[in-house]
Amino acid sequence: MLLDTNALIWALSAPKKFGRQFLRRFEGAGWAYYSPISIFELQLLSRKHRGPQLFKDITTMLNEIGLVELGYSSAAAVAAADFGHLANTDPFDWMLIAQASAAGVDFYTSDQRLLDLGLKFVKDSSV
Repeated sequence: MLLDTNALIWALSAPKKFGRQFLRRFEGAGWAYYSPISIFELQLLSRKHRGPQLFKDITTMLNEIGLVELGYSSAAAVAAADFGHLANTDPFDWMLIAQASAAGVDFYTSDQRLLDLGLKFVKDSSV
């Protein structure tokens, strides 16, 4: 399971927002992935004062709560072509969905726009 940037924010600051199904899956696995793409997005949001204030040890914090970095691969970049309909949307979402697809993992988000894409591997983190 790969967490969307909004799910990383919840994991760090508001874990009670996660749904029971998500928590069961996470607890059963004991870990989940985060993307360096999300770290970059969080840095941009923080600089614009639209996201959480980041600490230099954010990756340490993520690892301590059971999250593991999933590197962005060339396979993910190639897989982005399969989701060309996202080209005129948030580029971070496009890259993260391609990354999850290439890695063969579910992508957990609370972004309704992404959930409405009808992709079977895009799952709701709030249920």
